[in-house]
Amino acid sequence: MDRKKKISRKQIYYFNRIPFRFKLIAFEAFLTMAISRFYILFIPFRRVATRMGKPMHETTKEIDSERLTYARQIAWMIEKVSNYTPWESKCLVRALTGQKMLKKRKIPSTLYLGVKKENVDGLSAHAWLRCGNFVILGGKERSGYTTVAYFGAD
Repeated sequence: MDRKKKISRKQIYYFNRIPFRFKLIAFEAFLTMAISRFYILFIPFRRVATRMGKPMHETTKEIDSERLTYARQIAWMIEKVSNYTPWESKCLVRALTGQKMLKKRKIPSTLYLGVKKENVDGLSAHAWLRCGNFVILGGKERSGYTTVAYFGAD
């Protein structure tokens, strides 16, 4: 189990120096992750899936560089903030958060769910988020996973 990081004075100092718009993105990511985690824990998956986008629909792989840059900034902030949440913010929470934040900004993305066999008896699941031609969340860990579902949000 991964441990949450403690916030140091140095990190607070650097956070205070970043532009206000990035602070807003960090705050939005934190709140959206809380909502995503709540959904995962307390709402049946079939209802969560209806909020994930159109099932088995891939969004366009063509996206302008400005929107892609903005999507990557949001993904980077989600990754950073997820280390400091008091709840588990693993791949599905991050992917749901990213998709919700991108959809709000009218940036298309596709959320993928995959599984792989871990050992004789077990399966492992993973979620990742693609924007344009690039996997912006969960990409490093997705090797070996077979896609079982995907949801496009235009």
